[in-house]
Amino acid sequence: MLIQTILSVNTWVESKPFTTMTLEELARGRHAEMAPLEPDADAQDAMSQRSKMRIEFCDSVAKRARAIAKELISSQAWVGKFDRLSKVHDELETHSEQRPNPLNGLLNAADNLMKNLQQCRDASHPDSLLVIVFDEASSLMRLSPFYEPDPGLYVALNRVISCLKKFHVWSFFLSTESLIGHPVPGNASFQEANTELKRFPPFVALQLDVQDRRNMQDPILMEEELLKPLKTFAELEHMALFGRPLWYAYTGQDEYMIQLAKFKLIGGHQGGSYEPEDPDHVYAALSFRLSLDVCLQNPGTLSLTRTAVNFFMRVVISMDHETGMMDTATPSEPVLARAAMEHLCHRLNWPTSIQTLSQHLLEKGLIEKGRKGELYARLVLILAHDWVRWAQGLRSKGLSEFAPTFTVSDFLMALYAGDHHDSIRKIPERIHKARMNFTHFVPADQPITPDEIPALCRDLLRRSAAMQLSWDQETYDLLIPVYYGTEDEQFNPSNCGVITIQVKNKINATTPGEIFEEDFINVSPKMSNPAKSKTRKSERKPTKFVFNEMANPILFLLFDLGVARSDRAYAPLVQVMHSQSGKQPDLWAIHSRGHDRTIFGCLEHMKAEGPSERFFASVHVSESLATRLSIRNRTFHEIRESFRYEGSEQGGGASAEESEEASNIRLKGKDVEGSNRAGDFVEGHLPFKRRRSDRTDEEDCLCQG
Repeated sequence: MLIQTILSVNTWVESKPFTTMTLEELARGRHAEMAPLEPDADAQDAMSQRSKMRIEFCDSVAKRARAIAKELISSQAWVGKFDRLSKVHDELETHSEQRPNPLNGLLNAADNLMKNLQQCRDASHPDSLLVIVFDEASSLMRLSPFYEPDPGLYVALNRVISCLKKFHVWSFFLSTESLIGHPVPGNASFQEANTELKRFPPFVALQLDVQDRRNMQDPILMEEELLKPLKTFAELEHMALFGRPLWYAYTGQDEYMIQLAKFKLIGGHQGGSYEPEDPDHVYAALSFRLSLDVCLQNPGTLSLTRTAVNFFMRVVISMDHETGMMDTATPSEPVLARAAMEHLCHRLNWPTSIQTLSQHLLEKGLIEKGRKGELYARLVLILAHDWVRWAQGLRSKGLSEFAPTFTVSDFLMALYAGDHHDSIRKIPERIHKARMNFTHFVPADQPITPDEIPALCRDLLRRSAAMQLSWDQETYDLLIPVYYGTEDEQFNPSNCGVITIQVKNKINATTPGEIFEEDFINVSPKMSNPAKSKTRKSERKPTKFVFNEMANPILFLLFDLGVARSDRAYAPLVQVMHSQSGKQPDLWAIHSRGHDRTIFGCLEHMKAEGPSERFFASVHVSESLATRLSIRNRTFHEIRESFRYEGSEQGGGASAEESEEASNIRLKGKDVEGSNRAGDFVEGHLPFKRRRSDRTDEEDCLCQG
């Protein structure tokens, strides 16, 4: 097949005026002839999307390859070269008139093609004239798709390719099913030579966002990109700039691109469909929406991760080829995020998908749950987004009418239950009319700073993304960019704004006034009393409030998810508040207490009330009394001396305030925030703070044991 491929490509090159063309022009022409045709609505299979040239090329190569294979198999001169494996290379390179080399056909074909390519106008760098790519190379190691891999097939091909070493030819083996362990011989095979073969470390750093990087590095193209109106960010041609170069190859073929993305998310199974009961399908779809990460401490994730990388578009960040452990990530790819949305909203697959995620992934400890319930918060925010766009799709009789943007008002009304809409309408109209476009979440590994915010908001809007902030970001956990201009104007960074979210999972609610240390007034109906904070500051601390340089209003959402239903009768479930500090930017807050459908209307809209309860229980971190006591054995878990010498005169014991705080702790609904402040939970653990005299009988028994 290799011989016939080279012969066919050379015939095609000779049919072109290659001596007057550059290598790039030659390659572009070849790609154009082989590229898929425009999508055909009546097409029944993938064959109808292939160009006539591509079909004829593949057929001719396959037929001629079979004939060549039969000739070689019946040739004793060829078969005899493989009788003694240690002499194979010598035999392949040795020939005479009496013993002609069966590889002459391959060598002559390669020689002719290389000579022609060297005549192209820009062939001044002979080291990069020809690349031979073996796609899905793992299939070359099996005599049949159902057979076990045969390393001999790979070794034979590798030896044949090595005979091309005198030419400037690169060979690449690509596969989504890595079988590198099969072709690499063990050390014992080389004991005679006293040599130990070592694998090259796998290269996993193939770049994403290639086209976007090219555009942003070209001054002319960059100017065009940065002036694009907001509504163009929802066009598939723009979405294709981000992620793998695969998408950009299908620009101008929107329907085919999105169908291909949906096809890739289900593992590439011909004729298959998204199955909300399949953990692999659910993990793939929700990863590209919610930014899921596997729990690396659980060895059970190895199989899940390999499958996700091999078949479901997840990418490898690093890999230990000795142990097989991989660090993986879900890249920000707007095309896949939209494809996942269509899978999840089709036939309302959301509820079953949430159930599958909870039962098969979260409850088995395969997925990172987050520190405070951020994963649950991301879920309800994405559900609200999908209800806005799906509801618009229903009004237009289908998801094909994907709205370029939607308003903050539409989003808030979808997010919160109808009982709270009157309160939400008290927010200024300017905020309500701001535009949004996020389809998925991306993670940040470092805290954001004021000087980075303008470019960050711009780039998040350009790729239709919201952000899960790093764990050490003060005040905020999630960020959604918004735009205060119109969707069809030239993009202006000064019109960018944000919705920020803090997630709490305490049984006792907090308030925006306590968080920002400034006065807020309730503007909800029947709730006009000011909410006074304990301490007023003359200015907002840059570390806690990183948006001091922003001109547009800030909308802050406080999700007190862990407040028990019985404790919510003392105040409205959702309150709208406005900062009375007079500081800029203007700060508005929506404070919700609880996590069920009485708070989040999107759960009811998407028929996800039951599955969401199981989901919340799955991400809720529970601790026993013994765990709370044993945390003292991490001697420097807290830096204060009284933690190390609790109850002793030397350490000073716990303060009265700390003792009172500890005595009010209830196991259900605690906070898991990872803060270093006294009284907070750290990494899922609660510092034990009460004096020995305050212990219960149960605690004393555990201590004595």
